[in-house]
Amino acid sequence: MALALALRAPERVAGLVLIDAALDEFEPSCDLATFDAAEETALEAGDLDAAVELNVRFWVDRSGRRDPADVDPAVRDLVATMQRDAFETQIGVDAELEELDPPVARRLGEIAAPALVIAGADDVEDFVAIARRLADELPGAGEVVTIAGAAHLPALERPAEVADLMVAFLAARSPSPG
Repeated sequence: MALALALRAPERVAGLVLIDAALDEFEPSCDLATFDAAEETALEAGDLDAAVELNVRFWVDRSGRRDPADVDPAVRDLVATMQRDAFETQIGVDAELEELDPPVARRLGEIAAPALVIAGADDVEDFVAIARRLADELPGAGEVVTIAGAAHLPALERPAEVADLMVAFLAARSPSPG
């Protein structure tokens, strides 16, 4: 959404903070496609509990990739609550996002706003690859900042570290008082 806004109304965007951002026209890995299919199957069956658990395992626990002791139970619980709320809110809603034509992925070079690109070190490889692409193709982006000890939600797992990065980035773009 932030990238689309930067294309549609660049005068309204002083800077972008992109944390494990998605990108249209991205071919999902087998891992992500398998997760998507399992989530869809659970939702079609009306099994919100299974769909929520799939999401927590895939995005937070990173099953088989992280030691479960490294995952804060409070973060796990928060993500489960947020995901359940999102699913419940979407039940019965038939809506699709309006896509840009041409897609955002083909227009990254047009986005002039400075960009801070952040990725969790333990995130799904798809999102690490997207972060690298954003850093490479956005003219105002620096190198990807990788947050150790975080998966797909670094702002929840390492809030102080992410906040410090964001404050420094945004402060550098704020007009000085006076």
